[in-house]
Amino acid sequence: MRIKLAPDLLAYIDRGNVYRDNEQLDRAAADYGDAIRIAPTDARGWRNRGMIRLFQGDNKGGLADYDKALQYDPSDVFSWSNRGQARLRLGDKQGAIADFRKALELRPGLPVAHDALRKLGAL
Repeated sequence: MRIKLAPDLLAYIDRGNVYRDNEQLDRAAADYGDAIRIAPTDARGWRNRGMIRLFQGDNKGGLADYDKALQYDPSDVFSWSNRGQARLRLGDKQGAIADFRKALELRPGLPVAHDALRKLGAL
């Protein structure tokens, strides 16, 4: 109801998160897309849609969304880490290593980035 009365960024992100948690990924992606439409320079919509795209196997789309998220919020540790995953899936090992290292720089000890670098032999 909140979205119909006064569409805003957080309403779309919140509902998208509920859809994501209930594995309704297409609906989640649509809500994150609406968040991007309303606030195209807010990294949260891009980051969340990027995650859904990775879940759905759209690695190029996920990478593009993480590129945008990082353009608007270069301190977002999760966008760095998730972009590393997208790059790894696309065969860009060096790009993935750079992204995982940046994630660790921003948040030392981040398990997902640390584990990825260890598996890549880059620690």
